[in-house]
Amino acid sequence: MDSKWNYEKLERMTQEGNKYTKVKLDYITLAKYYEQIVLITRKNGEVIPLLFDDVRLAYNGNPLDDMNLPEIPEEFIEQYNQLEHNRKVMHIKHFSRDISHEAWFDFISNEVLDFIEKYPQFKKIIKQ
Repeated sequence: MDSKWNYEKLERMTQEGNKYTKVKLDYITLAKYYEQIVLITRKNGEVIPLLFDDVRLAYNGNPLDDMNLPEIPEEFIEQYNQLEHNRKVMHIKHFSRDISHEAWFDFISNEVLDFIEKYPQFKKIIKQ
């Protein structure tokens, strides 16, 4: 999996960053931990922050296809579905202009901050 990352692109993404979000990501570090993040969030019935999905742009293929993904535990299915639903509602509100761009970017930034609060071992993903 490691050899499929385009490190030049990850570096460019890190340098350019997202100009609209509160958090800036270190995409090289995110790529390094991406599989662990996917596995831990699935195990706990959580969703990966939307901003983390950008890292997939620097992968040759789909990184999820190269992982042995566990099933979401039965006791977390309802929680996972609710998180996905909440995210879809925000997506719809954003694209239908029911919320401001600022509210959308706050939502996706807060997903990252909430994730880091819950999993501080990944705090290096946020660029200081």
